[in-house]
Amino acid sequence: AGCATSDEPVEDTALLHRYVDNQNGIDGLDNVRRLLFDDTDRILYAVSADDDALTAYRVADDNALTMLDMISGERARGTLIGASDMTFSGADRDIQVVSFYSGAVAQFRLDRSDKLILQSDLSDQIDIQRVFKQGKPISTQEDKLALLGPYAIVGDAAGISYVAANVSQALVQLTSSQG
Repeated sequence: AGCATSDEPVEDTALLHRYVDNQNGIDGLDNVRRLLFDDTDRILYAVSADDDALTAYRVADDNALTMLDMISGERARGTLIGASDMTFSGADRDIQVVSFYSGAVAQFRLDRSDKLILQSDLSDQIDIQRVFKQGKPISTQEDKLALLGPYAIVGDAAGISYVAANVSQALVQLTSSQG
């Protein structure tokens, strides 16, 4: 009941493609925290903690990737700073992303023109400096949503998601915006 190692080469394992951030039209790979395929296995999503981004890639028949869109910054209303995890939620299978430094849950959809669209977001909007740099404790009156330092999320087809928030030391249940 242990781990065995071998110097024998592993057959049937080969490098198919290699993608590097900011090369050959690929972006959004700086400190990726999570990857998810859609139901068809033809769209791959990535959340990047250092790009502060959600990126969508098309997966070709030969498994090669083409970047479709990357959303970050103002297009995401600042909700992706330190993006740490994502899940699909709701009947529309929207992508919900939690971001550690934003203290936010943001919901996105890939539209028919392959653009990522912010559908909704939820945050107490407490300044990052206040949460992570100041020694003064944050009161429950300030931390109303208990979403400070969210690190993990899981969602279901019924539109219910659970978020684990590190700084708030809480597990938060959310409903997905449908539309």
